[in-house]
Amino acid sequence: MGTKKPSNVKGDRETADFILSLDSGCHLSKIIKGGLETLRQNMFAGERIEKDKLPKYYVMKYGINNLYKLNLDSKTRLSYTLVADEKGIAVIVLEIMDHKKYNERFGYKQVQFHRSLMLLSSSLFSFGLSGKTQTIWRPLSTILLELSRYSRTRL
Repeated sequence: MGTKKPSNVKGDRETADFILSLDSGCHLSKIIKGGLETLRQNMFAGERIEKDKLPKYYVMKYGINNLYKLNLDSKTRLSYTLVADEKGIAVIVLEIMDHKKYNERFGYKQVQFHRSLMLLSSSLFSFGLSGKTQTIWRPLSTILLELSRYSRTRL
């Protein structure tokens, strides 16, 4: 989508109270203000969440039918929805959360330990070479990359 300014950027009551309670000089306050300014310039700045992946929490609490996620930094997420108002389309900030809370809200869970072990054991493989079987270990960086791809799954 292109760049389009919203008619307004607001927060629900809880989110607005949370933002106002922050010390204006703290890191969290600064990144939230930066995120809000980004949304004032472009309401499509966040990543759109597919309708079939909307958390039930938001659907039940707010009755939303669209949702966006904006990464404020590597650890903090801002979720928002777009709604029609008398002046056009407004951004409504629903929640500001750390990555752990984001994973919980969106249904991402840590893969169980035994699955990681299965991946690790699959990193050991054998192949035949001139009639001999050799065992080759993949480099640790390859194993870690594979584990990181499978370390979170949507249930």
